[in-house]
Amino acid sequence: MTNSITVKDKILELLKKERNLTIPELLTHFSMTDIALRRHLKNLENEGLIKSFVIKQSIGRPYFEYRLTKNGDNLFPNHYQQLSLGLLEELEKLEGRAFVEQLIKNWTNKMASTHADELAQMNSLDQRIDRLLQIQEQKGYMAILEENNGEYIIKQYNCPIYEVACNYTSICQEEMKVFKEILGGKEVTLHQCMAEGENCCSFAVAKK
Repeated sequence: MTNSITVKDKILELLKKERNLTIPELLTHFSMTDIALRRHLKNLENEGLIKSFVIKQSIGRPYFEYRLTKNGDNLFPNHYQQLSLGLLEELEKLEGRAFVEQLIKNWTNKMASTHADELAQMNSLDQRIDRLLQIQEQKGYMAILEENNGEYIIKQYNCPIYEVACNYTSICQEEMKVFKEILGGKEVTLHQCMAEGENCCSFAVAKK
């Protein structure tokens, strides 16, 4: 999705990242008229990919906000969430919660070992961060990098395992540990989590 350049896909990507946007907010990302943007939004509504909501104000006229529908959200990678969640729930019935939590830990450790050797060959934290972002992008996490107060901030606007994470929140903490390991033991802190209702998952990585 992130490599597409069509207006349609750009609108969908913006709504995925920001959740709710108005027409004036969307217009800041395009060089087009209000009428042209409304035409694109109408087409997306007709396709069932977005939905508009009337927001009433105590003062002033009501305005519209646009959000992704479930069909729109499903356009983004999800790694077969329903199947994964269903299998984990069945395993929990058979073996118990602790067994599933250990299974998640083993899986994330495997993910770490897959990339640890490659990143260990890189001399600088900047190089490791760049490669980590590439890896997360390839997995569909819509990852971006920001810097703030001596920290790198990795923000992920799509969670391919969102439904699993909502039911087994330990997976978010395990992902944080994976980042710490493959970034050479740097301190990593989870600040925001989509499974807890935030609009993105946000990890702070200490530069020193």
